[in-house]
Amino acid sequence: MRIGIVTESFLPSVNGVTNSVVRLLEHLEHTDHDAIVVAPGEGPGNFGRFPVIRARSISVPRYRNFELGIPSPRLRETLEAFRPDVVHLAAPFGLGAFAGRICRQMGVPTVAVYQTDVPGFLAHYGLAPTGKLVWKWVGHIHKQADLTLAPSSAAIDDLHTHGIDNVTMWRRGVDGQLFAPHKRSDALRARWNTDGRVVVGYVGRLAHEKRVEDLAVLANDSRVRLVIVGDGPQRERLARLMPEAIFPGFLSGEQLAQHFASFDVFVHTGVNETFCQTLQEALASGVPCDVQIIHTDGLAKFFKDCSDGAVVLGSLRPIVQHQSASRSD
Repeated sequence: MRIGIVTESFLPSVNGVTNSVVRLLEHLEHTDHDAIVVAPGEGPGNFGRFPVIRARSISVPRYRNFELGIPSPRLRETLEAFRPDVVHLAAPFGLGAFAGRICRQMGVPTVAVYQTDVPGFLAHYGLAPTGKLVWKWVGHIHKQADLTLAPSSAAIDDLHTHGIDNVTMWRRGVDGQLFAPHKRSDALRARWNTDGRVVVGYVGRLAHEKRVEDLAVLANDSRVRLVIVGDGPQRERLARLMPEAIFPGFLSGEQLAQHFASFDVFVHTGVNETFCQTLQEALASGVPCDVQIIHTDGLAKFFKDCSDGAVVLGSLRPIVQHQSASRSD
């Protein structure tokens, strides 16, 4: 099969959309299928054996390291030359919408992935009034696709609410060999100078919409060592806001797995998540997860169905108190 992938984000940008496309390509690498990627901005011209065609883009104000793709005739030329059997639209909005229209004209089926709450994202940047208009556009894109994939029941509910019915669940897995409890590192915890404190960890993009500043209430708690893993436009501001916290930067692979397993508690602060892969990675690492400051139905429903290690509490402080008491016994 010849698979075209048109994505709104790709390496070197790192986010949920990029990661899902990377996982897809890693799987295809071990098959006989052929694929091509169309992505915005500058970056690698290939991923493994698959070519990456770079579309023109513009930088998004106030959002470092994110490029917005600009549709152009080159996209049509690329798809017509590749002759795909199916086209995968990753979080379609600009490039993906244009690609979807081209595919309909070519008679090529499309699968659109809904994994970015664009209206919620824009609200964090003072553009909440655009929500209805944006949903109208998102709805148009997904109604034109042959199939829409969504990562959670809450995301499916949102789509149904906006009249998008051709939806099915795309369940997300986690690498159980990479993320595992035995990756816990005493040496790493020693470098964090825990001194018996509870290590509370966050992993994700450091951007305004993730509300990582909500963790500031923990930064000066003498019982807590706060570790914030990731990078993004808010990193310098967050480091100034929480000088006692540890900021290891962007991590991947074994380094990331060690950090996950070495946390005592994992927290996530994003409020507009269609899903959250890092929660699954924390659970696979044997780390309890707190949802006290999680305000999204998608994550709430995810935890409602979890029974292995998920600690659903109304506040993080009882966890800290329990962990601290356990260490003093």
